[in-house]
Amino acid sequence: MNKLITKSLIASMPRWVKCLTVDSNGKLWGHEASKADLECNKARHYCVDMSKREQCFGQGFDRRDWQHRVFAVAHK
Repeated sequence: MNKLITKSLIASMPRWVKCLTVDSNGKLWGHEASKADLECNKARHYCVDMSKREQCFGQGFDRRDWQHRVFAVAHK
């Protein structure tokens, strides 16, 4: 069974993470870039601005329709 992105998972992200994506292999990526600044290739979302951080936060996530799913992270 694939892992899902939940509200508690989103809330647990570091403050620098502005959005989350899942790639074609089911890896969860946190991006410092906003959704508007991301591009998508055949394998994953990425930011063309190399000064923005991104980090893998795990694997085994639901990858259905991954090309169209970007989750905004709003920190309180």
